[in-house]
This record gives sequence, C-alpha cells and structure tokens, in this order.
Amino acid sequence: MTPLRVKKLLKEHKWLLLLFPLALALLVFAFTSGMRRQYTSKTVVYTGLVSGYTLETAEGSRVDYLAINNAFDNLINTVRSRITIEEVGVRLLAQHLLMNQSNPKIASEETLTELYAAVPAHIRAQLIDEKSFPKTVQNIYQAYNKGEKSIVDILTSKDGYYSELGISSRLKAERVGTSDMVEISYTAYDPAVSQYTLKILTSIFLGRYRKIKAEETGSVVAYFEEELKKALERLRAGEDRLKDFSTKNKIINYYEQTKYISAQQRDIDLEIQQEYSNLAAAEAAFKKLDDKLSIRKEITLKSAQINKDRDKISELSSKLTTLEINPEADMQSLSDLRREIGMLEDKLKQDISSLYDSNNSKEGIPSKALFEDWVDALVAVDKGKARIKVMDEVKRGYQKFYEQFAPLGSGLNRLEREVGVAEREYLEILHSLNMSKLRERNLEFSSKLRIIDSPVFPLKANPSKRLILILGSLLAGLFLCMGYILTKEYFDATLRDPERAEKLIGLPFAGALPIADATNVSARYTQTERKLLNHCIGKIKTLSHSYSGEKPFVIVLFSILDEEGKTYFGSRLTEKLNRSGSSTILCEPADSLNQSGHTTLPYKVPANFSSVTSLQTLTNRSLSTYDYVILEIPSIINHALPVELIRQANLSLLLVSANRVWEDADAYSLSRYKEVAIHPVQLLLNKVKISYLEGIIGKIRRHK
Repeated sequence: MTPLRVKKLLKEHKWLLLLFPLALALLVFAFTSGMRRQYTSKTVVYTGLVSGYTLETAEGSRVDYLAINNAFDNLINTVRSRITIEEVGVRLLAQHLLMNQSNPKIASEETLTELYAAVPAHIRAQLIDEKSFPKTVQNIYQAYNKGEKSIVDILTSKDGYYSELGISSRLKAERVGTSDMVEISYTAYDPAVSQYTLKILTSIFLGRYRKIKAEETGSVVAYFEEELKKALERLRAGEDRLKDFSTKNKIINYYEQTKYISAQQRDIDLEIQQEYSNLAAAEAAFKKLDDKLSIRKEITLKSAQINKDRDKISELSSKLTTLEINPEADMQSLSDLRREIGMLEDKLKQDISSLYDSNNSKEGIPSKALFEDWVDALVAVDKGKARIKVMDEVKRGYQKFYEQFAPLGSGLNRLEREVGVAEREYLEILHSLNMSKLRERNLEFSSKLRIIDSPVFPLKANPSKRLILILGSLLAGLFLCMGYILTKEYFDATLRDPERAEKLIGLPFAGALPIADATNVSARYTQTERKLLNHCIGKIKTLSHSYSGEKPFVIVLFSILDEEGKTYFGSRLTEKLNRSGSSTILCEPADSLNQSGHTTLPYKVPANFSSVTSLQTLTNRSLSTYDYVILEIPSIINHALPVELIRQANLSLLLVSANRVWEDADAYSLSRYKEVAIHPVQLLLNKVKISYLEGIIGKIRRHK
C-alpha cells in the first residue's frame, strides 16, 4: 500500500475520520463531568547514601555508583513492599475506626461515611478498643485472618484507602535526581487521608529499614563471636600441651639449647684434639729427658712425697679443666686453682732437685738444669692426661644430652605447628569479627534516615485529567478509524482495481467503468466514464485495424456471473463507437423483442444456444453493414457456450465487477471459455472506485 493510496483512502473517509473521534470525545466529556479531584501530599527523606560520612568513608575513595543505585532500589522497594503497605492500610483503618467524628487532619466526613457504610456497626464495635490503638490494630488482623467479609473486602479492594492495591496505585517513591534524597508522594481524593497515610508510611518504613539493616550484620557478628570462643579454646589447649611438653622435658628454648649443645660439643672435640697433640709432645720430651737421667730415675721415682705431689697436681688439673669448660665458672676459683697448681709444681721441682747431689748428667749437661726440664715435662704429661680424661667425661655428658634432645624436635614442631595454626585461625576470626562490628556500626550510622520535608497537607487539588482524557479519546478515535480503514483496505480480497484484476484473472486490461456515486449524475462521474470509454474504444479500434477480414468486427461481451452490468457497459460502448463514426450495434439477450432500435438488437436465447452457428441465425438479420457488432451472451457459468459464435468472433471482452472476489469457479469457467476462443480475450472492469482509476485517466477534479 503506497503513501498515495493511504492519502486517498483517508480522503475518501474524511467524514468518518472527523465524526467518530468527535463523538467519542463528547462521550468522554459527558462521562467525566462528575470527576472527583485528587490531592497529593509529599515528603522528602535524606538517606546519605552518596555524600554521607560513615566509618568506612576514606579520603579519595571511589564512589561505587552500582552499589549506590542498588541501595536506593532496596530503599524504594522497602517503601513499596507488600508488608509495609498492608501495615499502613491496617493502621489507617484502625485510626479511622477510632474516630467518632471527622477530623480535617485525619479524615473528612465523606471518607468516614464511606467507611461506616462498608463496615457494619456491630463489626466496628468488635474491632474498636478505645483505650488501646495497638489492640484495635490486632483486632483488625484477627478479623481479617478469620475471614470477616467486610474487613476482607476493604483490605483487598482494587481501589480503596486501606487495601494494598489501592495504596500501591496511589503511592510513588523515587530518587530526587542524583542526590541523597528520596521523595515519597501519595495521592487521594481526601487531602487529610493523603497526608495522614504518608505520615503512617514514613514511620513504618523508617522502622523496617533500620531493622533490616541491623539484621544484616547481627547474625554475622554472633557467628564470629561464637567461632572466636571456639578458636580461643583451641589455642589455649594447644599452648597448654606445648607448656606441659616443655616442662616435662626441661626445655627452655629448644632451638637455642640444641644450637648451644652442638657448639659446645664441637669445641670439646677441638680441645680434645689439641690436648692429645700437646700430650704427645710432652710425652716425647719427657721420654727424651728420662733417657738422659736414667741413672737417677729409680731414686727419684721412689720418693713418696714426689708421687704424692704428682697425684695432687693431676687432681687439681682435672678440676681446673672442668672449671675452664664451664662458661659459668667463678673466675676467682679458677685463679686460686692455678695458683695452687703453680705452688705444687714449684714444690715438686724443689723436692726432685734436692735428691741429686751431682751437677752434671752423663752427657756432661749440668744436672740442675736437666732436672728442671724433666720435672716440667713430667708435670705437663700428668696435666695433659688429666685434662683429656675430664674432657672425655664432658664429651660423654654432652653426647647423652644430645641423644635426649634429638627425638624431642619432631614432637615439639608438631605442637608448635598446632599452636601456630590455632593462633592464625584465632587472629583471622578476630579480624573478621572486628570488621563485622565495624560494618554493624557503619550500618547503624548509615541507616539513620532523616525526614527533610514532613508530609504536608495539600491545599490545592491536582490538575484535572479531564482535558487529557478528552484529547486522548479524540486521538484514540482518530487512530481507531484510521486503523479500521487501513486494515479493511489491507484485507480487502475483491478485484478492486485494474492492476490487481489483471494479476488475479490473468487477462490484459481493456477498459473499465466507475461505480456510480450517490447522485449518479455528478460531473466527476460523467467525466471519468467518458475518459474510460475513450480508453476502451481506443484499444478496440487498435485491434480492429489489425484485422483485415470482412465486416463486421465481432466483439463477444460475456461475464462469469449474472448481473455484472454487461448490458449497460455494452450500450455505453455502442453509443461511444457510433459517436466516433463507426456504425455499431449491440446484440443482447432479451425477453421482449420489441425493444429493437438502431443501436440495439435484442435476441431470444434459444434452447440450443450452444449449437447456433452464426449471428444471422441468432438475430434473423444480416449485420454485414455494421463496422462493429457487440454480442452480449448470458453468464457462462449458468449457460452453455455458443462455441461457433465465439470462434467466429474477433475479440472477447470479459466483464467483471470490481467489488467482488475472484473465485476458483470463476477461473475454471474462464479457462473453458479460453479453450473455445481462438482470438484475444481481454478484461473489462465494472463498478470501480474512481480513486482506483486515477492511475489510468489521471486525477479528476470536481466541478461545481
């Protein structure tokens, strides 16, 4: 459907497009004459979700707009939640039931009258507790749960001051731009109800929001506190096991002790090696000196005092070695031992020297000097053996201590690991607990919403929607009409216009006649018909000029169905051909043969019409003097085809009404006709709307 066609359709139905929307607008105007005016009360709540300072606010921290939008959505959904709205409705109903007379700040007389009409007096008496508002609220809930019809109807109505659906439809909550503010508005026919409902809503909503925020972290904090106690018990139990293990095995610091033992054992080994080296040197020197003094050796060694001094020196040397190994030994004791050993060594030297009278050895060395060296070597050997003996004992002690400590390491590591794991678990839970408490306190601060603008009493009614409804109905009527017209056109299955008829029927278009308008004699109709007839005559003459046979040029005018308008169309063609200078006669079937004229020749349709062989036989008249003979035959779907007449014709014109649907039966009948015809068969379209013909004859202007 082209835009030009749409324009034509709308122009054709201009009165429908004008009158229907106006009628619909007048109906809306009449029905809305008694509309009640509505009043809106508003309140503004400050949330602090964007710019508010909390415990988690840090300098330079980024704003998470997704989290902020989610917080605002949670806030607004809390306002509009079913539980909140239901509680608001029940509290408002309880307040109105407790009123004995109207109050301009709570409810008007009209509102109370409607309520008293909905709730019978005996039901109100059962619900009201004048001494306790909470008890009245509880009674309403009980009555609703028991299925009290009047209360159920009020609290579940689609449009009421106390129902969830009614309140939700009038309630509006939205964020003010990108600020921290949330604006809540409520609209009602009673300005007092509008304000008071909003007051109840804000008090309930603020309480529920704080409770929800507190419950968000309360259970988490309790969980971490319980887990912290368990973790502390596990940590203390592990520490106690570690303490008992250390006490039982006399461990102060295992790692330092083992390190010290290893170092001491290494030092003892080095000192023993050194002492063995010193002892070997001393023994070698002593042996050499002893060989030189072999004559007096026996005399010297037989001295009891000398042996006693040697034993004493060896004993003191052992004590000195023991003290020197011990890092905690008293320095004064070490000094006293060294001094005593030195005195014994001097005494030993004097005792040995006094045994000898001679001054020279057998090699000629002075005897006194040789004995002093021999005594020194003897003392060194005794001291070395004593030190080695003591060091061996100490080494065996460290070895036993090392063997005792070595197996304790794995057990100690396991206990320390258990304590470490328990400690880390305890610290992690403690950190989580601290963060949860911080979050809890932060939510307490952030959930303290504040009312910036309290609900106001609306003094002016809202602008009436009556004008919008009227204009809307006007536009709706207009669009409905347009939709109806375009839909009807789109789903129109008739032949409608020449282009579509050619496509559906499959014959070339030869001509058409318009459908008569209301007056049937308008200048526009006459002008259109004239142009179309000229178009059709032009095509006929073009075909006849290409025909070189004898006169007349026979045209068969036929239709599939009856009453397609063949007679009128044929007469108009005959008249137009005669006016153009071509003698033409129309042969038409008729009941009376007295209607004969110079342009019309009626004939009686014989019973054996299909066997008629010529026009002269059919009309009992010679037609050779005419240029054109238009033979109208009856509808081919109801009559037999005059095969010979059709074959003798020069042109066939199928006349079809444009306002009917082309059926399969029509196509079948046409196919039978085309099987008989041996000449061109073309299409005439009758009763076509003038708007569909402008593509052929151009736009026809109206003449006044």
